[in-house]
Amino acid sequence: QPGAGPKFTRVEMSDFEIVDHGTAAVVTCMGRYEGPQWSGTLKFMRVWLKRDGRWQIIAGTVSH
Repeated sequence: QPGAGPKFTRVEMSDFEIVDHGTAAVVTCMGRYEGPQWSGTLKFMRVWLKRDGRWQIIAGTVSH
């Protein structure tokens, strides 16, 4: 059900690192979330690929 996930009162992203491989890129960052149901820090990794002139996420992970 859309919108059924946790609600956050504050989201702060930091520590961005981008490794450019031309038509691909790997992006990592940290995210701090605060809300009534859950608060914590998560680490994100996304793999981006440039297709038809547009950047698209093709893979990713999230961890504690």
